[in-house]
Amino acid sequence: MKRSPMRRKPFRRKPPKDDAEWQEAREAVLLRDSHLCQAWAQGNSLGVRCWGRLHVHHILPRSRGGGHASTNLVTLCAAHHDFIHGHPVDAREHGLLL
Repeated sequence: MKRSPMRRKPFRRKPPKDDAEWQEAREAVLLRDSHLCQAWAQGNSLGVRCWGRLHVHHILPRSRGGGHASTNLVTLCAAHHDFIHGHPVDAREHGLLL
């Protein structure tokens, strides 16, 4: 079956690094955010319902020099994480992507 060229490819996450620094940062951010999606906690102004596992998202992507500092990480559900990567302009307006 041939895909339509207008259809957006699904977001493919890279597996997180298995290093101790990442695991420690991830756990600290989940605790800081009380294991709640922070897009939902802001009043769900993105218009997307929360669902799926919790992810820890880099606000400034690692590919652009963002590290694992807690100020650069935020807890998101799978739905909001996919939305943010598919709609970067809206994400920037809400401070969830730089």
